[in-house]
Amino acid sequence: MKCFVILISGLIVLSSATAAQKPPKGDSNVPATTTVFDAAADTSPYRIQSDQLGTYANGIDSVVSIIQGIGDWEMDAKSSSVRRVFIDFGDPASSGAEAPFGSAWVPTRFISKCTDRGFKVRDMALGETRDCPLATSFDFGGSTYRITMNPANFVSTNYVSWTCLATANGRCTGWQINPAGAQPSGELKARAQLIKVGTSRRNPDQFLGEFFFSFRISVTTP
Repeated sequence: MKCFVILISGLIVLSSATAAQKPPKGDSNVPATTTVFDAAADTSPYRIQSDQLGTYANGIDSVVSIIQGIGDWEMDAKSSSVRRVFIDFGDPASSGAEAPFGSAWVPTRFISKCTDRGFKVRDMALGETRDCPLATSFDFGGSTYRITMNPANFVSTNYVSWTCLATANGRCTGWQINPAGAQPSGELKARAQLIKVGTSRRNPDQFLGEFFFSFRISVTTP
């Protein structure tokens, strides 16, 4: 009888531990559609553009486009054999800045960790605007590079600005992402640090200089 009680107790403990590991309701990834615009209203081309094949939809052409369960946005087209993002390094912001190319369509991943700023993008109110970091990773020539817009890590860089444009059932479902502020020239563009990502302690990250980027991205969820 004693063994039976111990067995039942063990099952209860195991069941409780399993239940504790389950994520709370509402914390699942939410599929999203990402639109990367090519030009401003005055037709000036952006420094970050699409591949002109339309929106980047989650699950189409091996693209990941989601609002993560933790509350951040991710668009990853690195595994796609079809989709690319156009990146133009034609506006250096620091002397001696060097990029691996002038401009090119490359396999790219965006991640904007608004939770680093203390909030989830789906919790934004209609019309609310808040600043977040943005990291843009791309592969080229057998190496991985990262464009970082995060003054918490690189003080001279800029955040990006998230604005909630649509809501449903008390959650934000549509956003626009822009550079967070105008530069002294009056242009709306973000200053970013370009990094060649290291592969080991003997081959550490290389800081290649800073560049300005103009862009406009929209994200929508069902």
